[in-house]
Amino acid sequence: MISKMDHRTPKWMVRSSRVAAGVVLGLMWLSPLPSQAATYTVLYSFTGKPNDGAFANGSLVQDDAGNLYGTTVGGGPYDLGTAFKVDTTGNETVLTKFDYANGGSPQPGLITHKGILYDTGDAGGYYGSGAVVKINDRGKVDLLYSFCSLAKCADGVFPQYGVSRDSAGYLYGTAEEGGAHGQGLVFKLDSGGHESVLYSFCPNGGTCSDGAFPVSGAIRDSAGNLYGAAQQGPNNLQACGNAPCGVIWKLDTSGHETVLHAFTGAPSDGAESYGLLAMDGIGSLYGTTVFGGNGTACQYGCGTVFKIDASGSETVLHSFTGGTDGSRPGDLALVLDKKGNLYGTAPDGGAYGHGVVFRLSTSGKLKILYSFHGQSDGGVPLAGLLLKQGVLYGETNTGGDLNCSESPGAGCGVVFKITL
Repeated sequence: MISKMDHRTPKWMVRSSRVAAGVVLGLMWLSPLPSQAATYTVLYSFTGKPNDGAFANGSLVQDDAGNLYGTTVGGGPYDLGTAFKVDTTGNETVLTKFDYANGGSPQPGLITHKGILYDTGDAGGYYGSGAVVKINDRGKVDLLYSFCSLAKCADGVFPQYGVSRDSAGYLYGTAEEGGAHGQGLVFKLDSGGHESVLYSFCPNGGTCSDGAFPVSGAIRDSAGNLYGAAQQGPNNLQACGNAPCGVIWKLDTSGHETVLHAFTGAPSDGAESYGLLAMDGIGSLYGTTVFGGNGTACQYGCGTVFKIDASGSETVLHSFTGGTDGSRPGDLALVLDKKGNLYGTAPDGGAYGHGVVFRLSTSGKLKILYSFHGQSDGGVPLAGLLLKQGVLYGETNTGGDLNCSESPGAGCGVVFKITL
């Protein structure tokens, strides 16, 4: 079996913090680089276990009052992560401390509906193989579904990147392993927590030309079709480190799966797409790869931003160089504004080596909005952004409070905003 961690540093791993010249410590606001017109503000710095979260790795959601909600993959008394709320003045409330029984290691991809949070965790639950959880505004956690309840985990193992929801209240997602063929699946849950397996990958064995080990969650279009990424696919190339380059797949409402694109790796294509895709109003998909592209500073390439149109034709919009533009773009990297600009994160590279927030036009013009110093301003933005009324909100995996109990000197991450 090929694990998604074979090539990539785990999302929760703390990277060494490097002191950058000219950083003013202890401030909650840092002046951006001269070329940056945006204003960057730290809203909250995590302090780590036992009472707070650590190593934020997911995208945020916001309620009508402006409060932000998110998750951390570490922290809490058992180091299994937290769900939290940050109000408009920067005060944090820990809603849930995961303890394995109620799930753990929450995945990026948190969603909200009528004040209820929904997410997946790839640890804990009744069978220790991950769960879909529901969290109310008081922090009470309900396990909607615990995976590996069936023989040989035919119902899936290790759900990935949260869930999406339709208007009838059904939830959709992916499990990285398990299923009828042991290579992962796409699932559906009703409001009572009853699971239906919509598709099990690799039914014909061999090279798994349909994909295997889905690592992206699933997004849904208005017609009910689902889309996502799988780590394995038909192309096992030297350009991808002699490992599978991965695919982008579509699953229609009848359960028929189609591979929209099989990645071929550096230098002309990306490789290994993780995290949820984004979709525009005409059905084009946007995503990132952590490898591939024509950047030469990284082995197997520094990653890409790509577009796949409704006909399945792929365009690489940007290849990261590993320099000031960053590298290894984040797992939930892309959100779109009304003009079609894409906003995202890259956890490595940048002016100070601790990652960037970027804007990318549909023509491929990239602008760095902020380069992280890895100090009080945060560093290593691993996941996605929330865009609301001209303000970007996000999280970093490190930096912030450098006295954080779990990562002294490197920090446990921050919640930030960028006013455009």
